[in-house]
Amino acid sequence: MPVIRRRPQDFKSKVAIYGRETALVAEEETQYNLLRDYAVRRNWFVEGIYLDRIDEASQEYPKLDQMVEKIMDGKVDIVLVFSLDRLGHSVHHLIELLELFKNQKVDFISFSDRGFDTTQAHGELIYTIMSAFAKFEKKLLSQRTKEGLQLARLKGKKLGRRERSLTKEEVKIIRQMKKEGKGVRPIAKAIGIAIDTLRKRMKKDNVL
Repeated sequence: MPVIRRRPQDFKSKVAIYGRETALVAEEETQYNLLRDYAVRRNWFVEGIYLDRIDEASQEYPKLDQMVEKIMDGKVDIVLVFSLDRLGHSVHHLIELLELFKNQKVDFISFSDRGFDTTQAHGELIYTIMSAFAKFEKKLLSQRTKEGLQLARLKGKKLGRRERSLTKEEVKIIRQMKKEGKGVRPIAKAIGIAIDTLRKRMKKDNVL
């Protein structure tokens, strides 16, 4: 019988598999085979497998950046990882990425973390909980900053607020959306910050 090749449009969704390369090559091959088989069982088209080499010194993740670009282009419906620790390089970075996925209406699945699957009925709850953690973290940081400023004033120190820089993911989103002709308002919404804050950070970081 002739082999019938299925086209991307024949599948229900497009999934991007992301991970980090370590010294345990055999173990990783088994994990990514499991992820590919899982995608096939759920009738998903594997858009790409993005593997970054672990390099703590540089903190560069080019494959993650490529995947984010695909997400911004609307070419990915689902991000699939073997475990949560394979995605973000910190809790803050993980929450930042999950916020990005939510804003772009991209589902997220951590294969080995039971229940972390936003394609299921409880998926919206997971995003809500992660958003709550993000808000709590911002509130806690704000509180500590205020306490630090108050203490500094008591010590007679001169104070000045320093605007944080845009992250690499945020810069890529901004440039991609500007390329598509999007204005400041939808860009600010996609990143999850105020319009005035976005303008200040773009000016500070010279993001044109």
